[in-house]
Amino acid sequence: MIDGGPQRFLGPCTLLIPPQLAFQLVNNGSALLQLVWVFTLAPTPAPSAE
Repeated sequence: MIDGGPQRFLGPCTLLIPPQLAFQLVNNGSALLQLVWVFTLAPTPAPSAE
């Protein structure tokens, strides 16, 4: 489920989930679902030296 709607996929694949979207992974198949997660964050500004 991505943003409230179903999204079907077959492995091996890469899923790109846009920021701020709710998602849920459900394995409906008989094979084991294996996941590798990579989370990225937007760069944050360095603190100013005052």
